[in-house]
Amino acid sequence: MTWRAPGGIEAGAAGQPRGGGVGIAVRGLVKSYGAGAALKGVSLDVERGELLALLGPSGSGKTTLLRVIAGLEAFDEGSVAFDGASTAGLSVGERGVGFVFQHYALFRHMTVLDNVAYGLRVRPRRTRPAAAEIRRRSLALLDLVQLGGLERRYPAQLSGGQRQRVALARALAIEPRVLLLDEPFGALDARVRKDLRRWLREIHERTGQTTVFVTHDQDEAMELADRVAILDAGRIEQVGRPADIYAAPRTAFVASFVGDPTALGVTVAAGRVRLGGFDVGAAPAGVPDGPARQFLRPGDAALVPAGGGVPARVEALLWASRGVRAEVSVAGSARRIEVDCPDPAGLRAGDAVGLRFDHLRVYPLG
Repeated sequence: MTWRAPGGIEAGAAGQPRGGGVGIAVRGLVKSYGAGAALKGVSLDVERGELLALLGPSGSGKTTLLRVIAGLEAFDEGSVAFDGASTAGLSVGERGVGFVFQHYALFRHMTVLDNVAYGLRVRPRRTRPAAAEIRRRSLALLDLVQLGGLERRYPAQLSGGQRQRVALARALAIEPRVLLLDEPFGALDARVRKDLRRWLREIHERTGQTTVFVTHDQDEAMELADRVAILDAGRIEQVGRPADIYAAPRTAFVASFVGDPTALGVTVAAGRVRLGGFDVGAAPAGVPDGPARQFLRPGDAALVPAGGGVPARVEALLWASRGVRAEVSVAGSARRIEVDCPDPAGLRAGDAVGLRFDHLRVYPLG
């Protein structure tokens, strides 16, 4: 295994140069369970050395796609290739996949060191490193995942976050061509998840491993990934950098899913967006006249004094770690809207205010 600190040409765990070509190529994948299709013609490229997130709601197909890439699930149509070579007919072991599950899947009767070394020790004799080399690699990986000195402990003696680090070290020990993680932090509490997100990104920067991970947590995907693929109902809706997906959702589904928005029924007429009887701004280019949906995030609008903007009423002030938001009812809509409120001084429930729309994300119905 070759690891270098960031800077210059970095290599992954299998010695592959970081970047420069497609590491995983998925083409036209179809996977059905009975009468229902979990994947509907999915195509996706993962660049070598990239960290890509599969993000979507439950039932969107993201875990099925990950398991098909790993070779844990058969598929009906399509193809999967690693570094340009088809994986057809190859087992999980032959594909060289490291897989990290949500619930660790550690051997409880084995020490931390033995868990990490397991994949190397069960290799056929002709490809199995010497015992001393297996121990050296395993200890080096425990240092990498910041668990040096804990090699003699058993999984029951570790915290959830530490167990997940052991699971990652075990996956890296086999020098995988690709690393796949299925909701790796889903069983952990919020604080531990946040710490491990930063840690995983640092590990990725050091190893340059081609990595795909599944999550339903938007913050996790946006913070960790180089790119994000958003799935819904077995199809990929959009693939791009986190900042691009957040700023420019291509479809109504992506706009509804990313950024905690409220959906409002609006009408587009002569290029203007109207909420009830109120003009709220120019429609985005390409949106035709007629009924439409506007997806409003808490930061897309601002409260102004009554008499300006769309008439609204403060129903509640919501205090949370993310800051203060005002929950408002708006003339022309039955939906209440949450609006970021950076300066809540003097604002009270029941106050009459105006709502100014600063960003319009509008999509035609249908």
